Order: sequence, then structure tokens, then C-alpha cells
Amino acid sequence: LLFRTIELLWNLIENGDDEQVADQLNSRVTMGLLKEAFLGQVTQSHSQYHRQLRNDILVVLSLIMNANPNAPVVETGFAKQLFLLASCPELRSNSPLVKNFKLTTSQEDFEFKKLLINTVVILNRNPMMGELMSSSRVLLALLSYIEPLPRKTDHQINTFHWNESQYEDLQLHALAALSILLPHSLSEYFEYGVSTRLLLFYEWTISQDEYKSEGNSFFAKGGRNTKRSQLRYTVRLFRSLVSTKDER
Repeated sequence: LLFRTIELLWNLIENGDDEQVADQLNSRVTMGLLKEAFLGQVTQSHSQYHRQLRNDILVVLSLIMNANPNAPVVETGFAKQLFLLASCPELRSNSPLVKNFKLTTSQEDFEFKKLLINTVVILNRNPMMGELMSSSRVLLALLSYIEPLPRKTDHQINTFHWNESQYEDLQLHALAALSILLPHSLSEYFEYGVSTRLLLFYEWTISQDEYKSEGNSFFAKGGRNTKRSQLRYTVRLFRSLVSTKDER
């Protein structure tokens, strides 16, 4: 029943009148029910069916937020939960929601992570999101991807790692997201020492160090076996920050 309901909502949002759909879905009751359904699938994400349904609900939420950026995601606590999940596993949290939540390298979980990054960008359009964005430290989670590849990881430590192809894809997603988010969060830019991190990453993108890029994602188009994609999105991020004309 939930699957059919989500499918119906998806079709309604994509094919219905934007203004009417936005009005119909702009209620705390609707958002609360969507949140309840989503979190139910997150906590039951041990099967492929539940993981796919969880992803579909997140797509529907993104479509709703695109149609109406002022939908009550903050008031219902939905945005806070989404930021928590978007920061997992990069940041540790004592929240029961993420404490027992385990990601895998399955295709559904990989898509879920990319959908969460995309959702954070969409949520940023809501004028009430600034304080929550800051307190959640979701930007710090995204910044953790800005490091030279391949990563230096200790596989003897029992922590989760994406495979190299997935990590490269997520790195480019993070760079694209940060080019939109950071200009609206300059306090975090200075607090997290972003300039140093970016300059070190930029030096890697133009260095002669060999790196066999996978180049198999939308963001990596034309960058196979090179660091061209990383350079392109790093320059885009620099450009977006310079456009703020903040002289601090």
C-alpha cells in the first residue's frame, strides 16, 4: 500500500499542476506522514525492497520541495533528520536514528547517499534552513570528501568505506553541492578552514601525480583516467565563493 501511495504521489507531482500540487502538499499533516513513512523504511533498510522504497520517498520529498521550498520540513523535524542522515557516516552522532543505521556499498545505499546530498541542496532554498544547516554540521560532512585520491584508509579499523569508484562519484557530488551551499554559509567557510582544504585539493588536481579516474558518473563526464573533473568542479567552487564578494 505504501509503495502504491508513493508511486501515486510521484505521478501526481510530476504530471499535475505545480501550483495545485504545492498547495495540496503544503501541510504539516502531509509532511509528518511522509516523514513517518520515510523513517520507517530507514529503520527497516535490511532488505532491497525497503531500501528502494526509502529512496523513492526521498525522491518524492525532493519533488515536493522543488515545487514548494517553504513546505514545513523544519516545523515537522523532517529536515533535522535528513541532515543527520546526510552526515552519516562522515560525522559521529549519538542520535538513535543514525547510531544503529548501517550503510553498505549496495547500489540502493549508494543512490541513497547521492539523493541525500541532492536533498540538502534543495532544502537550502528554504529561508528557515540557515541555522539548522549550521548546527547540523552537514557542510563539514561534505567537506570530508575534499581530499586527494586514492584515499589513505586503514582497513584494519572497523569503519565503513565506500569503494573507490563510489567515493570518487560522491566526491564530485560533494564539490557540486558545496559550490551552491558554501556561498550561503560563509561563517562555516571560515570556521572549518575551507580555504586551506581547497587549496591543497586544487594543488593535487593540477599536480603530475598519476590518478586513474573512473569517470563513470554524470559529474565525471569526460574525465576518465584524469583529474579533469575534480579540477573543473574545484574551479567552479572557487568561482562561486568569489562571487559573494566577501572581503574577510
